Amino acid sequence: MKKLIGVIALFCSVGLFAQTTDSAAVRTSAPETLFSTLAEPDSQTNAVINVYLKPIMQKAIEAQKGSGANETQRGFRVQLFSSNNAQRARGDAFNVEKTILDKMPNLPVYVTYTSPFWKVRVGNCTTHAEAQTLRQYLIENFPEFQTETYIVPDQIVLNQ
Repeated sequence: MKKLIGVIALFCSVGLFAQTTDSAAVRTSAPETLFSTLAEPDSQTNAVINVYLKPIMQKAIEAQKGSGANETQRGFRVQLFSSNNAQRARGDAFNVEKTILDKMPNLPVYVTYTSPFWKVRVGNCTTHAEAQTLRQYLIENFPEFQTETYIVPDQIVLNQ
């Protein structure tokens, strides 16, 4: 049921969709997609979901799949903030993010919460040397974060 609700919310502005009880294949040309998964009969009702996409949306989905936009690998980021102060850490983390993005809007900034710590990390560096260069650049532009600026290993996003 959650699968159906998620699909409806995702595609309500994209195109037409319908729930049927036949086992008709999804009418898309891309194999192994969310749509082909939805085309498999439900275990209880044997219902399938057919998604009808406009050609422009189909092209966009295929381009996204081929772009590798969600590929990740081990790499490095520069951590500018970390706190576990229960009352202030969340707000402080988002203030640090805003400060960075106001000055450098194209820099990838990641605010994360791993109990009990809120952290702000910057960049997608594949090598430690690249992260060191980014760290020096950030210290020069944001001297107020110098004492909390560290290079940390992290899962980075490629092709961004």
